[in-house]
Amino acid sequence: MNLVRVDPRQKRAKGEFGWSLPDGDKTVPLKVLAPLLGKVGINWIKFPVWYNDDQRAEQLAWFAERMSLDNIEMVGVLDQPPERIRELFGEAGKIPIASVFVEKEVWSPAIDAVMTRLSLKVRWWQLGDDEDYSFVSYPQLEDKLNEIRDGFNRFGQEINIGVTWRLIDEENFSKTPPLRYLSYIADPPLTDVELKEYLAEEHNELLQRWVILEPLDRDVYSLETRSRDLVKRMLAAKIGNADGIFVPHPFDKAHGLMEPDGTPGPLLLPWRTAAEMLAGASYLGTIVLPNRSSNYVFERDGEAIMVVWNSVPTKEQLYLGDEVFQSDLWGNKSPATFVEDRDGFVQQIIEVGTLPVFLTGVNSIIARWRMSLEFETKKLESVFGQRQRISYRFKNPLPSVSGSVVAVIPPAWIVDAPKSQFELFANELRQQNMLVMLGPNASIGMQKIRLDFNLSGSETYRFSVYREIQIGLGDIELELESFLDLHGNLVVDLHLTNNTDDRVNFNCMLFVPDRRRVRRQIIKAGRGPHRVRFVIGDGKELIGLTLGLRAEEMDGARVLNYRIVAED
Repeated sequence: MNLVRVDPRQKRAKGEFGWSLPDGDKTVPLKVLAPLLGKVGINWIKFPVWYNDDQRAEQLAWFAERMSLDNIEMVGVLDQPPERIRELFGEAGKIPIASVFVEKEVWSPAIDAVMTRLSLKVRWWQLGDDEDYSFVSYPQLEDKLNEIRDGFNRFGQEINIGVTWRLIDEENFSKTPPLRYLSYIADPPLTDVELKEYLAEEHNELLQRWVILEPLDRDVYSLETRSRDLVKRMLAAKIGNADGIFVPHPFDKAHGLMEPDGTPGPLLLPWRTAAEMLAGASYLGTIVLPNRSSNYVFERDGEAIMVVWNSVPTKEQLYLGDEVFQSDLWGNKSPATFVEDRDGFVQQIIEVGTLPVFLTGVNSIIARWRMSLEFETKKLESVFGQRQRISYRFKNPLPSVSGSVVAVIPPAWIVDAPKSQFELFANELRQQNMLVMLGPNASIGMQKIRLDFNLSGSETYRFSVYREIQIGLGDIELELESFLDLHGNLVVDLHLTNNTDDRVNFNCMLFVPDRRRVRRQIIKAGRGPHRVRFVIGDGKELIGLTLGLRAEEMDGARVLNYRIVAED
C-alpha cells in the first residue's frame, strides 16, 4: 500500500486548483472519496451528476454538501444522459453534448430532475466532459447557449454554465456572453511557455478561463521530469490568471496523481504542495537573484511566496525576510539558514536545485522594492578612463520612508559618490544617477552591480538588490574556449565577432599565471567571426586556473578584457 504523510490542510475559502472526475466514483466510493478530496489541495471538483434513481440523487446531494464543508466548489457535469432517458436522444454509443441539447423539448425534461434536486447545492455546471468540444463548431452557438441558460435559470438560483473549448479555436462571443467560463484543452498538451503565451492574449473579461493540465506519461518520463513539468505548468496557469486549474483523470495509471486502486501516486505530493502554496495567491513578478536562478514571486494575505529553481544546483544568498522557510515538492519544510554578511547585513542561504522549491515568509515589501528597481542604462561603452552615467529608478511601496543606497561595483570600476540619501512618500518614484569610470582591467560582457539599501520608517529594512549591465555596445564581441590537445598543450581559442561594417585591428595578449604572456594580432577584420589561437605548453598544470585576455584596439580607444577558467 502506498502511504503519504501530509500536514493538516488550511481550509482556504477560495482557490483555483481542482480535479476532474469524468468517471465519478467508479474508482473510489463516495464515502471514501469525500474525505480524500479535502486533503489533496483542491477547491474545485468536476463530477458527473446525471442519475438513474432517487438513491443516486441522495448520494450526489450528500456529496455536494460534504464538498461545500471542505470549501470545495462542485461543478456538475452533464455528460452522457442516464439510461432511463437515453432512448429519447435516439443515438447509440457516446453522444456529443451538443447533440443532447439540440431540441429543447427533449433536453429540458431530461435536466429537470437533476436541477430540482441539486440546484440549491451546485452553482456551477459544465455541458459535456473535458474532452467534448462539440459546441465549438455549433451553428448559431450564442443563440443556443442563451436558450440553455434560460432553461437552467428556471430554477431560480445563481447558475454558472461553461463548456469545453479548444485553445486553437476562435472565441466569437458577444461582450455579454451566455457562458460564465470556458474550459480549455489542447492536443498535444501545451508546455508552460506556450500556456503563458496563450493566456497572455486578450480575452473577454466576463468569461472565466479554466485550463486542463494532464501530467506527463509515467511510462515515458522520470518522476523528476514529470514533477518539474507539472509544477511549471501550474505556475504558468497562475501567472496567466487562469480562474480554474484542473487535473483530468487523477486516478489514471499513466497520467494521474493517484493509483487506480485509490492509493496515492508519486505525483500527488508535488501537486498538493504547489496547489497549497499557490491557491488564492496573486502573481507579483520575478526578482534578479545573485546566481541568476529562475523564480516567480506571488503574494497572499500580505506575505510573499517565492518559487525558485535552476538548471544546475546552486546556492542563493540574499535577505528575503525574518522568518523564511524552504519547502520542497514533497512538503519537507526547513528554516532558511541565516548568515551575517558585510557591514552587518543579514542574509539567508537558499539551496536551489533543478526542481522548484517554495519559500514562504518572504517579505512582500522588500520583494516589491526589488522588482520596482529598473536600470535605464543597459550598456556602457568599453572605453576606459572616461566617466559614464548609469541611471536607474525605484518605487517606494511603503508609507513615507527615508534611507540610503550604496552602489557596490566591480573592483576594476571607479564610482563617484557611491552612497546616496533619499526621502520618499508612499508610491513615490525615485530617479538615481551615478558616474562610473572603467579601469584598464575592467572585463567586457555582463557585469554584476549590487545596490545595498538601508530604509527607516515604521520598520527598518536592510537588503541588497542585484542587477547586471553590459560592458561593450555589442559592436565587437569576444568569447574564449579552452581544451587540451593530443600533445598536452592548452589551446585557447579567441573568437572575435565584428558586428560593424568597419575593419578593426586588435593587439591581443593572453595572461597566463606564472607564465609569459602570449601575444597575437587581429588585422583588418571585417564584419563577421574571426578566430585567433593561443597554444601554451604543459597545459595540464593550468587546468582550473583563471586566464585573462586583453584586446587593445590599435587605432581606437577600445580595450576589451575577458577572463576564462582553463578547462580540459
